[in-house]
Amino acid sequence: MTNLARSLEILQKYGFWVYGLDERGQQTLRETAFDDKSVLVIGAEG
Repeated sequence: MTNLARSLEILQKYGFWVYGLDERGQQTLRETAFDDKSVLVIGAEG
């Protein structure tokens, strides 16, 4: 899969939760209760 947005859409159709990380977020990674089927988007891809 070469397109990030399309890849994330496909993963969501398969029941994955998509989380985007942001340095200004209201909670840390450790404070977040992730679902078993989770995808983390890290970095400045867009």
